[in-house]
Amino acid sequence: MPKPPPSIWKNWVHFVAFGFGVGTWPMPRTWACVVGTVLFLIFSHLPLTLYALLLLILFVLGVWVCEVTSSDLRKYSLDGIVFDQVVGVMVALYALPLTWKWVLLGFVVYRLFSIWKPWPTCWVKTNVMGGLGMMMDDVVAGLYTLIGLQLLLWLMGMAPL
Repeated sequence: MPKPPPSIWKNWVHFVAFGFGVGTWPMPRTWACVVGTVLFLIFSHLPLTLYALLLLILFVLGVWVCEVTSSDLRKYSLDGIVFDQVVGVMVALYALPLTWKWVLLGFVVYRLFSIWKPWPTCWVKTNVMGGLGMMMDDVVAGLYTLIGLQLLLWLMGMAPL
């Protein structure tokens, strides 16, 4: 991984876009998912509507910080910009039972969808530019995970659809 720009440690927008610094580590996308999982655990006790509002706020913030950071660094697809993964995994874990098994399953399934990028995730990745495109492909992967795990919960008789 190339040396990260020093602005990450001096500019709060770049710091957030780089997943609070984990975008500078090896395997930055996986570490960003760990950050998102920790944030999920912190905020999981909120009512679902407030958690959904938090996700919306984080999505809008993410569009902005990813756009500004990629523009400032003059590079659209920079491996270290991982705030999209933070929010994507938080979407994936929405309304899951708070057990380590379900959280781990959500984490793993989200990472698979995030890497695999089934349609329309791959379409979004290549056709929607800027901060919106960066955020959307991982939110779509999060939605795939959310839908799949909620369906699994329903099939197991653990949650209504």
